[in-house]
Amino acid sequence: MRPSANYCSTTIIIILAGILAQSCKPTRYLEERQALIQKVKLEGFDKKQKEIRSQSYALIRQTPNRSVFGLFKPYLGIYNLVNVKNGQYKDTLRNDIGEPPAILDTAITRLSAEAIEIYLQKKGYFNARVAYSIDSVGPKKVAVTYKAVPNRVYTVREYNANIPDTAIRRLVLQSESLVDSGMNYDEYVLSDERERISSQLKNRGYAEFENAYIQYDADTALNNNQVDLTLRVENPGDGEHTVYRFNNTYITINPSEENERSAEADTINYKGDYYFIDYEGKYHPRVFNNSTFLGKTLIYKERDRNLTYTRLGDLGIFKFITIDFKKNEQDSTLLDAYISLTPSKRQSLSLEGELTLIGTSLGGLGGFTYNNKNLFKGGELFELRFRGGQESNLRQFEINSSIAFPQMLLPFKFTLGKYGMPRSKFSFDYLDQLEFTRYALRNYNFSFGYEWKETRSKSHYLAPLRIGVLRSIINPEFEDLLIEQGNIERVAELDPYFSLGSSYTYVNGAYKLLEGGDFIYFKGSLELSGNTLNLAHKAFGGPRSDSGNYYMVAGLRYPQYIRPEGDIRFYRKTGPREQLVFRLNAGAGYAYGNNPNLPYQRKFFMGGANSIRAWRTRTIGPGTYNYYDSQPTGDRNLEYFYRVGDIKLEGNVEYRFRILDDFFFAKLNGATFVDVGNIWDFEDDDPSREFRASDFYKELAVGAGFGLRFDIDFLVFRLDFAAKVHDPQFGGTNSWVIGKIGDKAFKERYNYNFFNLTLGIGYPF
Repeated sequence: MRPSANYCSTTIIIILAGILAQSCKPTRYLEERQALIQKVKLEGFDKKQKEIRSQSYALIRQTPNRSVFGLFKPYLGIYNLVNVKNGQYKDTLRNDIGEPPAILDTAITRLSAEAIEIYLQKKGYFNARVAYSIDSVGPKKVAVTYKAVPNRVYTVREYNANIPDTAIRRLVLQSESLVDSGMNYDEYVLSDERERISSQLKNRGYAEFENAYIQYDADTALNNNQVDLTLRVENPGDGEHTVYRFNNTYITINPSEENERSAEADTINYKGDYYFIDYEGKYHPRVFNNSTFLGKTLIYKERDRNLTYTRLGDLGIFKFITIDFKKNEQDSTLLDAYISLTPSKRQSLSLEGELTLIGTSLGGLGGFTYNNKNLFKGGELFELRFRGGQESNLRQFEINSSIAFPQMLLPFKFTLGKYGMPRSKFSFDYLDQLEFTRYALRNYNFSFGYEWKETRSKSHYLAPLRIGVLRSIINPEFEDLLIEQGNIERVAELDPYFSLGSSYTYVNGAYKLLEGGDFIYFKGSLELSGNTLNLAHKAFGGPRSDSGNYYMVAGLRYPQYIRPEGDIRFYRKTGPREQLVFRLNAGAGYAYGNNPNLPYQRKFFMGGANSIRAWRTRTIGPGTYNYYDSQPTGDRNLEYFYRVGDIKLEGNVEYRFRILDDFFFAKLNGATFVDVGNIWDFEDDDPSREFRASDFYKELAVGAGFGLRFDIDFLVFRLDFAAKVHDPQFGGTNSWVIGKIGDKAFKERYNYNFFNLTLGIGYPF
């Protein structure tokens, strides 16, 4: 017997009730002289000092336990559930689960006040003072108030430079400084200026320059809250600073853990660019054509060294990368570069999957991906992905394969710049969809294209050649039923076809998905199909259908369409371990010319673990279309076929937070979310499926819920429980289905499930 979503929701409610009970009286397990910090205040700053106050508050080492609505402390409740024995906290072997009580420690309070005082003095408030007071606000509860008195800030009256090395003096004075007369004295700005100067010099040949050579002298004896500031750039003890140039580059491939060192390896002088030795015997020196920027006789630049690190890492085939420099024995102003590389695991296998549980119906998709990071000894990345699954009567199986070469395969030389990281990629995909009693689709796709990076953040994917073939088999009885019901568009969407087109994708901010913080992610794509074929046929003629209404290739009608899509996300860090994410995903496919019907495989659909999670995949829309009312003779299994559209609009808001730092060797994170969206057709015989600018916002499906994420560093398991709030297919006030949860007649009429439970791998976005 399968557990239902209702059973799972009851279990979760019982667990939450236990945590809530422990959260209501958080001081019950404290000792007699202990007190829980209930409130922390920081006073003494005006409105213009908002940023300084925020930074000062971050230095307070003891803050209250996190609460919900200022009433309940669930994290402390979880801690109490597992760390209390016989009415008191365990003396030893406490579990690091939840959040321990914030028990007042006056020594830590004093250190916090001192830390704020030091910070203010570094910001130019030399006479700042910070005091604190502790007040009782209830039994075993206290409030801590920090009172800051910044006093007047010191400003820079004069800013001068003392730099004996004339070449360095000229470079420093010609650049724009972060420090100037009239500004507030700020040691953090001085530190940034030190880093800026040091970076500038390291990119002008001064490879041995260090931050320690830069010092500041501050004269505060003016007695008028002003300071005279002097920048000093000292020389090394043995004379002036030296400008270095790159010389020879030596690249060594060390054996990985799974391979032994090859004694037969020889050093190769590859095209005079660098010396190469491979102790694994599995790499060709051409791998590094676009990855090293330490050109012989060029002035040393730190950015070229860092770019070499980045590009070698972007190859994706090395586990450890080190670059060391040694002075040339004949000329000490020349630097020989020694690049040491240890390969990562050449082959890998990863798993993926998602499950959906709605009522007692269980479905899902799963699969695995095989990767080979050095297929032909030239850093070629090969990927083979199998994925399949079933929901109700719809079975799906797909194979995706690709091989990427670390260069632009072109008949002419084309330079993309240092950040290009070019790849040429061949892909072949196969998709098999079977609705057991009605239709079968087999889709074959081949593409060739290029990938490159404009900067670390900006990536481009251009596929000038995309070829697709769809083979379809439709049960004659099913086809007759569609025609009888007036669904000629559905029949046309399943017609076999041959397609020839191209696509372009632009991504900005992908690397930040791993680093976190505050950032914006954007992915935009444009797909075109059939235009080149149509122009060629109109110019030179070609085979037509028997009716003469459209052109054909290999006996198949080809589609002609444009399909743009965009995905923008806003990631905002709201606390040390909290994050708020906004996402907007929109797309449209418009067919014209040789075939006015967008192919079924290029239609949009909605619902599932990475979309609107209160609905299963392909169970939303289009528009206000109600499958049960429009197809009374059908069954639930046919719903997937109808719920696709030409237009897609989806929005998501998700608040992510840490629940437990250690939960069975994993981090346990939580999330609350709201998903909205729908799909529509541009035109259809059924007006309920069509997009109308004046009404689309009324036709958005809305789901809300919460989830758990089990993070074991290299893998994240995700469990999301969501409820339907607004279902546009019912129209008017009936669409607010959240109010019909207790309506048995409604549920029985539509076989309706209000809740959906999904299990996935990785974050939804």
